[in-house]
Amino acid sequence: MAIWIFSRRWSHFSAMMQIILVGVMNILEFFLVSHLLLWEKFNILFAFCFIILVYYQTFILEPKLENE
Repeated sequence: MAIWIFSRRWSHFSAMMQIILVGVMNILEFFLVSHLLLWEKFNILFAFCFIILVYYQTFILEPKLENE
């Protein structure tokens, strides 16, 4: 996935896949193995912040930079 991200091919599709995968992974971790996570139940908060960052970078910031 890193090569896909750095190549900038299909960046919107790549970002959506990353958001979905991180979201699903963290929901599963939250319900199945939260006792093994470093911040236990608060780990989902950090995942949500990461998802917002990926969304902002791809769908809000990148189009603004392309228009300049």
